[in-house]
Amino acid sequence: MDSSRILVVDDDPVVRETLTDLLTSLGARVMAAADGAEAFRLAVPPQEPDVAIVDLHMPGMPGLEVIRRLKEISPETEMIILTGEPSVETSLEAIYENVFDYLVKPVNIATLKGRITRAIERRRLVQRNRELSRRLEPRPSTAPLARPPAVRPMPHHGHDGAFVGRSALIQQVRRAIAQVAHSDMTVLLRGESGTGKDVIARMIHEMSGRHATGEFIKINCPAIPETLLESELFGHEAGSFTGADRRKPGRFELADKGTIFLDEIADLPLLLQSKLLQVIEHKQFSRIGGRETIRVDARIIAATNAPLEGMIAEGAFRTDLFYRLNEYSISIPPLRQRAEDVPVLFEHFLRKHGAEGHAAMPTPEAMAALMAYHWPGNVRELEALVRRYNLTGNEAVFSGLVRGNSETSATLSIDDELRESETRTLLSVLNKVRWNRREAARILGISYGSLRRRIDKYGLKNTTNLESPPAVMDPAFRPAAPSARRRATAWREASDAARREAAPMPRPKEGGLPDGPPGLCGPGGPIDSSLFPAPPEARF
Repeated sequence: MDSSRILVVDDDPVVRETLTDLLTSLGARVMAAADGAEAFRLAVPPQEPDVAIVDLHMPGMPGLEVIRRLKEISPETEMIILTGEPSVETSLEAIYENVFDYLVKPVNIATLKGRITRAIERRRLVQRNRELSRRLEPRPSTAPLARPPAVRPMPHHGHDGAFVGRSALIQQVRRAIAQVAHSDMTVLLRGESGTGKDVIARMIHEMSGRHATGEFIKINCPAIPETLLESELFGHEAGSFTGADRRKPGRFELADKGTIFLDEIADLPLLLQSKLLQVIEHKQFSRIGGRETIRVDARIIAATNAPLEGMIAEGAFRTDLFYRLNEYSISIPPLRQRAEDVPVLFEHFLRKHGAEGHAAMPTPEAMAALMAYHWPGNVRELEALVRRYNLTGNEAVFSGLVRGNSETSATLSIDDELRESETRTLLSVLNKVRWNRREAARILGISYGSLRRRIDKYGLKNTTNLESPPAVMDPAFRPAAPSARRRATAWREASDAARREAAPMPRPKEGGLPDGPPGLCGPGGPIDSSLFPAPPEARF
């Protein structure tokens, strides 16, 4: 944090003074502002801040508008929201504004310091990425380009079909991988199925140098039953549950000094999201049934093809976990957005699977059809098609693509029947439980994320006059006090039972969880902040 410029924008003079003293003692150069107008004056180049810490609710201009204006003045400044009045709505707006983190007062000083350090690191990575892009731009001069500093070369992978290509989009992804690999930042990979998220995760692991000290451990979250997922992630002690006849280390233990890849992170249950958040923040956990605290040094990479922002709005994904995973995000473009790479990929896969056949490159007409195809299965679908073509040597395998479809009419008819059958089943269960998605997922035996994707895929709508039961509170903003967690757990259990009975959510009894804003802490009302006291030596 030495010599970094940090802007603090808060109308509370105590908060401004406390943050200024704290950050100055850590070596940062601090600028403090009581409102947006003063912040804009302080952020004018060349004194633009590396990080801005902004309160949400201030007289005059609200915090989110201040952030938007600061982004116009200094686009590379990383934004951190620090608020005493959190809500799901403002957290979602913050995500759309690409805010680095969303913290709730009172905040632990160590947590604040860590998040500011990460924000500074991401800003430097973005700056280096932009500089690398500038150096790689075509120049009229024939002189060789200078090698950018501190960028590791991309390793060659025999399975890197997802990154064979010359398009600008894929080159941008390659540069992002090279920039973030050497850091320890958590990486969130976002892209459709078949775009190569697994390949990117392995590339980051190998380029980071962790392949020399630890393993690359992958866990596919939806592939493991929810009842076993916690044991798979964190391990268990002998006798901790029926069938646990011996101690078993979890995937996080196995990934110590290496990398753990959490594929389809959107399907992680809420209870495990909370535990994962603690592991990310404190690098420690306990096995199921164990008392020993296990410390790990594992690089975390997560991947998803789900719209996490929508899941946050529905209370299915924790906001604070999203920010921890999204320290550095890489979006992988679908193949249809880089059609110019199809011929190169086709040739690559033809060589890769050359032992299976001896087919030559297809005719220009067939290749044009391949490039015009929309590739719903992305690179994985292309590789499967190349293998079929290489085996038969017949361009007839492309016939469906010429019409813009990969299936024959007979296959389409079968798919239509399957789609109609699945749609009927989903609607039947959803209507039966009054569109309580969590209960419907339990009945269908699938994860909540899988159900949500099917609803989006088939465009299903609640056309009945039945009202859904009240949503379970979003736990993302619960202060990390033990008593609060116990009351929150009791409240979730009570509200889950009420949802299953399709009855209105009961108000908490005396001594239960305090009222809060609708959709956040129950039926509505102010939060009693006295229930969550902060030790003066660690919070402010």
